[in-house]
Amino acid sequence: MEPISTAGTDWTIARTAGEILRKLRDLGSHVRDPDSRQQLGDIVIQMQELIAATSDLEEENRDLREIVTNMYCDLVVDQEQGQSCLGLSARWSSAV
Repeated sequence: MEPISTAGTDWTIARTAGEILRKLRDLGSHVRDPDSRQQLGDIVIQMQELIAATSDLEEENRDLREIVTNMYCDLVVDQEQGQSCLGLSARWSSAV
């Protein structure tokens, strides 16, 4: 689990998607054929939907990382207190 590299990857994906959208819009402004313009418009909409889905996945990943981190911290505390690790599976199933 490396949040720094994941955050960097998330930023790279968002920046690349933004650049693709900008290029598609620029291309659309030069296309005169209505059917081609419609196809480019459809692609832009699909890209926007993919960006939104990527954002949702990033949020879900952050939530999951937080759950795993909390579980790990609980496990460490339990071990330091000499408690059994059996409670981990109960916490995992209730968290997910």
